[in-house]
Amino acid sequence: MSLQIRPITLALAKWFVGTTHRHNRPPTGHKLSLGLFDGYVLCGVGVLSRPIARMLDTGLNAEITRTATDGTRNANSKIYGALLK
Repeated sequence: MSLQIRPITLALAKWFVGTTHRHNRPPTGHKLSLGLFDGYVLCGVGVLSRPIARMLDTGLNAEITRTATDGTRNANSKIYGALLK
């Protein structure tokens, strides 16, 4: 099992969140979306957006607004690690 992080489109991230996340809707916008792939299989996504709080939206800050996985072991940790770099 070789998990790889790759950039993805917002449309693909929204589709994945919509099909796998049980209680949150897909995000409406983003600065960056990353996908976690096991070979050719998408097993998780992470979305980085502008901060929701207006006082924090200085142009230099970002907020992780959504992550979703299919249950692959350590997928969420790998996504968070990539988004924080």
